[in-house]
Amino acid sequence: MVVGGGELIGSPGDAFYEAFRLEGKHILNAAGLTTSIGLDFLKDYEYVSVRSEADYALVKGVRPDAEITPCVATRLAPTAPPDEIDPERTLLVHFHHNALHHCRGLPQLISGLSDYEIFWLPLTPYAGDGATMARIAAGLDREISATGASTPQEKLGAITRCRLLICASLHGAIFAHAHNVPFLVFSRPPKVQAFLAERGLDSHGFSSTAELKERLGSIFNVQPDFSRTIEADSERLDAHFAKLADLLGLSPEPTSERRVDGIDMRSRAHATLDTLHGLAYRQAMTELGHIGHEVRRLRQVAADLERQAADARRSRTEILDRATSAETESVNLRHQLSSLSGKINEERSKAEAAEAQSESLEAQLAISRELVEQANAAGQRQAEFLGSISHQLFLLNNELRHATETRLSRQALRLTKRLGKAMWNRVPPRYQERGRPALERLLGRPLGTSDASEPAEDHEQPNRGEPIEATHRSRRHAAFAAVTATDERMARPNAGNSLNVSVLIPTWNAGPEFKRTLDALDCQAGLEKMELIVIDSGSTDSTIELAESAGAQVNHIAQDDYNHGSTRNLLAEIATGDYLVFMTQDAVPAGTQALAHLTSMLASNPEIAACSARQIPHSGCGLHAAYTSFHHYRALDLNSTMVFPEHDLAFANAAYGDKRRWAAAVDNVCSAMRREAWEEIRFRPTRFAEDLDFAVRAMQAGWRVAFCGNTAVIHSHDRPAIYHMRRQVADRIHAAKALEDPSLDLAAPGSLGEVLISSIPIIAAVDSALRSSNRKSLLGRLGEVRLAMGTLTRDGIGTSLDRDVILNEELADVADYLRDLAGDESRSERVEKILASDITAHLANTHLDEFATVHDSCQPDEGEAFLAQLMGSFLGVAIGHAAAAHDQDDELIQQLVRGI
Repeated sequence: MVVGGGELIGSPGDAFYEAFRLEGKHILNAAGLTTSIGLDFLKDYEYVSVRSEADYALVKGVRPDAEITPCVATRLAPTAPPDEIDPERTLLVHFHHNALHHCRGLPQLISGLSDYEIFWLPLTPYAGDGATMARIAAGLDREISATGASTPQEKLGAITRCRLLICASLHGAIFAHAHNVPFLVFSRPPKVQAFLAERGLDSHGFSSTAELKERLGSIFNVQPDFSRTIEADSERLDAHFAKLADLLGLSPEPTSERRVDGIDMRSRAHATLDTLHGLAYRQAMTELGHIGHEVRRLRQVAADLERQAADARRSRTEILDRATSAETESVNLRHQLSSLSGKINEERSKAEAAEAQSESLEAQLAISRELVEQANAAGQRQAEFLGSISHQLFLLNNELRHATETRLSRQALRLTKRLGKAMWNRVPPRYQERGRPALERLLGRPLGTSDASEPAEDHEQPNRGEPIEATHRSRRHAAFAAVTATDERMARPNAGNSLNVSVLIPTWNAGPEFKRTLDALDCQAGLEKMELIVIDSGSTDSTIELAESAGAQVNHIAQDDYNHGSTRNLLAEIATGDYLVFMTQDAVPAGTQALAHLTSMLASNPEIAACSARQIPHSGCGLHAAYTSFHHYRALDLNSTMVFPEHDLAFANAAYGDKRRWAAAVDNVCSAMRREAWEEIRFRPTRFAEDLDFAVRAMQAGWRVAFCGNTAVIHSHDRPAIYHMRRQVADRIHAAKALEDPSLDLAAPGSLGEVLISSIPIIAAVDSALRSSNRKSLLGRLGEVRLAMGTLTRDGIGTSLDRDVILNEELADVADYLRDLAGDESRSERVEKILASDITAHLANTHLDEFATVHDSCQPDEGEAFLAQLMGSFLGVAIGHAAAAHDQDDELIQQLVRGI
């Protein structure tokens, strides 16, 4: 007889629930299901009964004769309740991680019910609820202790006597309902929704703190009566036990009053079933442990996959459109290059024939005049065009002067000199300086003040940043750069928009990959003007040379003077653009319209202070980098272009950290800011999260921020577990504080030293789980880690602290680092259990299951590295929580976050 909970028959392959998929002629006794896949083994069962209509819908394909039966635990007999339970004033409360995640502020709401005496009632020990509730109680102003009830019968006795039960457990709701006790239950799990819906008790469920507050207002005034549904459940259970008695060989009883040999046969059957149920439960818990996560229903997975598929289809369409546009632009450029190449070859041939025919000089001059006429038509790029033409003319005059020394007539030379002098007077001052040596060689004397007129009024002060396209292309293509610049400007979309953009990048040893970023910026279209400004803090590689060759204005500071906020303020002060695009040195714009899309959003929405682009990981990145991007945008629900409305109010009303992080969606990996907004707000000098801090203060000042989902940059990093741990520490210390994350108000797992040293047994347990599953799929490895954390939460760990027992090199490095920081600090079993409980909650993330399913067949070393880096991130959250309470100038804190 297979007896168990509301999700007993789960998807095939789960490390824990696979044990309940027994083949043969057995009995399935009032169990719950989460899938319709792989249920053929039930065809041979003697009798199948399930808990709800929702369960029946999953099983009816293989067992249409299945019965719907309430949970058999309804017949559990209570013992006398503890003396402290007052039927008029006692509230019993139970919560676990999932309920607290969705109901922020819930412990404070319960603590505020001052007219009632409140006790914790642990109902799901396998999920670490006792440690969770004890940790919550430590952070409350009011003292709340656990009830003295320990066995299931004692807990049921306490429920039967209390004034109200508030819980996150289906069995808590089942017990309260069976004994006509008022209850309110966390109703997000599908099995709880099914229980309430089939009994018409939806008003006894809540999915948020606000909904619980509303329910409390009514339930204290009206005493509910469940007599009708209790009677209906009882009739079903009578029929169910009669069926079981027949299958087990017990004598059927015609009425509930019949007794045989002085023994109530119904009580005897119930006692037998209770014994079987308890034995099965204890055996399963002893052999496998409990990993404490919820298996999502197949319908929810299908809906999520459908949304992902829709997103993928939209992304594919956008990519195809961009590819088509890029291909069209590429074809046009090839045609232009081919045409210009023909012209160049023709001009070169004429120049070589100049030794024999002076007419070739006139042809060259005619072509130069034609190029000048094209430059005059180029409008806003006239100055750059004249500069590149004059530069090429100087090169041509040099060649002609050399040819004259042999055969060319002095008359042709004088003509060339006069034309060169006339062109010189039309060249902007910043280009005159470059061409001065060439012209002095041509004239055969130093250039005096009489050789050039006063510079034009438009060029009295040199621009602080030169347009990248004309400058860069003039260096690459020499004789035909002006024609290329003119043709490309006319072919660009949005060429008429007044988008004067400054691209601002702080650099330090960016490496050869920096060229990818610069080349992508060079291809940006749709902007009236774009200047590139770099502040370098002491690079020793080719970073500065690459930036200068791309036409960037390079400025220098000492490495000790670098600061995320102050350095970006300095970049903005140097810039001349109306729109400031802040980027990191390794972010590569995707497509030629990326910056135009980003800044156009600011141009068309004057209330927006800043907007950010989506980040796409590199195609060859590791699993952790891919999962970080996958989880980030789903957790914050940033899957489309959006302007966040009324941000000053939305931010103030945001109930918890994730919502605040969603609202303050500014990321300086690639963000565009309106100059007026930056001048009003400016960055604060900070070592981390300067962009989130800017967004928070901008919204408080009445601005809005936006997320541009149709604009992306390619950006990701493959880094070891120790980096991800330290980055999460920095995030909790700086970003979470800037966002006023309420989770920081909860009591930390322990002191910083206790958390550091107690993390090492957690690492050893994870390493052991990875070694025991080195030939399993990613889902299998994930299941082993969850099982290890569930066991630690319940039983604690006695693993040696010797570094040699940790074989995974990334985890071993983390353990060594933490041991050095912790010094002589002693381990704490209480802190170890809390850490394991917190990691169990992190591992129950739905997005993690989805990602692991997609990458289930990855290489074993890839899966091991992914899980090691994931553990580093999870431990970093707990360490950062403990570190946030310390002085940020403390040397230990500085060592944890230095270089992040």
